[in-house]
Amino acid sequence: MVTSTCSLQVVAWADSVALVETCRTPRPSSAPSGMAFYLRGGTNVAVHQDSTDVPGAVEAGDRMGESLTAVNTDPRAVSTAATMRLAVGVPGEALGTADNAGAVHTFSLVAAAGANDRWIEAGDGDGIPGAPGANQYLGRNMYYTGTHLYVGTPYGPGLGALYALPMSNTVVGGGVAPVTAYKPGTGGLPDVGVRFGAQAR
Repeated sequence: MVTSTCSLQVVAWADSVALVETCRTPRPSSAPSGMAFYLRGGTNVAVHQDSTDVPGAVEAGDRMGESLTAVNTDPRAVSTAATMRLAVGVPGEALGTADNAGAVHTFSLVAAAGANDRWIEAGDGDGIPGAPGANQYLGRNMYYTGTHLYVGTPYGPGLGALYALPMSNTVVGGGVAPVTAYKPGTGGLPDVGVRFGAQAR
């Protein structure tokens, strides 16, 4: 738990170790594939795909940390693993034969990363439909609110889409609730344009 006297910062980088050195943390061998680094009170935490219990493997070009979004879902209460959430994109992740398919890690900011990491990819049942596709870069476009994780798929399939995943879909052990999809040609949106879902705020 984090009390009101603690501070929290999150920093990510996809292919640089400069910020690690600035923070006086040993240089990790996995830095070229990307990672996330955050300061929790007086504790420095670095997370990458070789971290304990974190899915995936360190591979050049994964670009873990190219995008991230964090939220406190209950800012008036003492923080817990369920309320302090961090999503880290891995847009260069290869899945099967699909290069740059992409994926998302969702961690807790106040508990062990690996034990609280839910892996999200297209078609795995968490709410992003379809199958991983080459050069879709899932995880590049994300935004947390107090109730949902919005994940954009502007690089396809089709003209792109934006998916609103309920918080339970992003927490380890959470049930899979219905996902709201915003797509060109549905819900009154015109069936035109490109890169739909590139931004969500």
